[in-house]
Amino acid sequence: MPRRASSTTGFGGDSIDEARALRRRKDHPAPPVGTDQNHRDQGLFAPSCSVTTTRRRRFLWAAWWTVPPSREPFRKPDSFAGGARTRDEALAQARSAAPVPLVEIEPLWARAWARVLLGQAPWSVRAAERPRASVRPAPAPPTATSIWEILGITSRSTADDLKRAFRQRALATHPDRGGDPEAFRQVQAAFKEAQRRIARRGPAPARRR
Repeated sequence: MPRRASSTTGFGGDSIDEARALRRRKDHPAPPVGTDQNHRDQGLFAPSCSVTTTRRRRFLWAAWWTVPPSREPFRKPDSFAGGARTRDEALAQARSAAPVPLVEIEPLWARAWARVLLGQAPWSVRAAERPRASVRPAPAPPTATSIWEILGITSRSTADDLKRAFRQRALATHPDRGGDPEAFRQVQAAFKEAQRRIARRGPAPARRR
């Protein structure tokens, strides 16, 4: 009586499992090298905008929402504009132009773009020659009028408002995301001081209906 062929064996001696694996590789090719890393890098990026003053005492904003800003080579913003009379007006223009929410970052990025528009190098010689790994002194304790500006809230903000503002500012200034270490330390110091003052102030009184 002839022997039945094994169910796992196909033509030419190749197993059905190997044939299926080969067909799967053809249908779903492996991603290019570095694709996963690129996805991880994009996942760390938060769309951002930077605002600075101009020589005419107006405000210039620059926003990046497709890719993060970079120092070398300097990356052109996705959109920018000047002429705003106030910083809040500039931020409103930037957030209106962007298709996604923006997080404010240091003014140095907008200043760098302003120099590019004037035909200059984005970074001054002093900034380029400054060693990045140098140890900087700890920032001075924030003053009573500056901690709220650093965090982007008012002195009447609640503890929940403070936490949300700190998360946004820490994300924008964190060195691992291209932020300035000095600005990140200032945000941390301002957060601790604001926490202490809000706790000393006590809970907000209940609103009357």
